[in-house]
Amino acid sequence: MSAPRTYTLRRASFMVFALISILPLLLFAYTLHALNVLDQYLAQIGLGSAIALAVVGFYIYSVMISRLSDVLRDLEIDDAQSPVPAASHRPLMAMAVEPTPGALPHGAVAPSHQRPVPLPPKPRPASAARDALFVPGVGRITELTPADAAALSDLDLMWRAEAEPLVGKRVLVAVRNTSEPIKGVLSQVTEDGVILDQSGATFGISYTRVSAIEADTAREPV
Repeated sequence: MSAPRTYTLRRASFMVFALISILPLLLFAYTLHALNVLDQYLAQIGLGSAIALAVVGFYIYSVMISRLSDVLRDLEIDDAQSPVPAASHRPLMAMAVEPTPGALPHGAVAPSHQRPVPLPPKPRPASAARDALFVPGVGRITELTPADAAALSDLDLMWRAEAEPLVGKRVLVAVRNTSEPIKGVLSQVTEDGVILDQSGATFGISYTRVSAIEADTAREPV
């Protein structure tokens, strides 16, 4: 059984444009020819206007798809090049279950080192693709609005708003690609993520890895 065909986004979009614009235009021209009215002035104006509008629409559509393709490619490259969590983030994976009282979690930092672990830098799409999101004839596409270097994305704002009321409380933080939520005291909320405290060991979790934040209603260990 042969493998299914694969197409790039640009090629697939051109095929769609041909179906919704080029073929109807050809059918319109053929209809005028079959009716033998192509020599009439009104038919020529209508056909010429249809061709001009199709050309303008094709230009705008091709620019939009081209820039969308660049943005998606940059996002894919950023995901592929995202740094693997370093040794300092081992508690993030190992402390999915609350540690036993009086004992430090496996791989945690000693209580004497209570300085928060710096959060990993957030991946930023390449500026080349993000600088040109203004589509001629249409304007700026809101879904592709580039984020300012110091601004938070909508998702970051959502997680930050949910985390701020829980500062100083025990929380459960669900992290992507982990089966169990991470438990700890929410000690700080930053622009890039949250900082949890587990028995004196502090570590950061980036908003890009968070899938849920909620208060831990379980009884605290005695």
